[in-house]
Amino acid sequence: MCKGKLLAFGMTLFMTMALASGSAFAGDAAEGQKIFKAKCKVCHTAVQNGKNSTGPNLFGVVGRKAGGLPSFEKYKGLQGADFVWDEAQLDEFLVNPKKFFKKVSGNNSVMSIINTRNPSQRADLIAHLKTLK
Repeated sequence: MCKGKLLAFGMTLFMTMALASGSAFAGDAAEGQKIFKAKCKVCHTAVQNGKNSTGPNLFGVVGRKAGGLPSFEKYKGLQGADFVWDEAQLDEFLVNPKKFFKKVSGNNSVMSIINTRNPSQRADLIAHLKTLK
């Protein structure tokens, strides 16, 4: 088989497997809960109708308008932001919160810098956040 055909076959096989596996953000929610407890729970709650902590309550964050939590009005960083938190937004945010905030709102993040550079851990954390509804 010539190199070009082999490469095309390999790419087709890779794409087929990637699509068959579901979302690029398919993570393990149970592992994500552990990550949440280790990295996020210090500043965030994640309980329905729960109180905010230093940071906003993250219950229902997936699908929520950014900066749109009425009970967390003291925070101005994302007020006026024009997007809804989805898997892609959360993934980009978790890589580098300061860079993300600057990009979407022009503001600096007051969040402690807890970067999650590991794609698998981000997928797990996002899978956990998706269960909170």
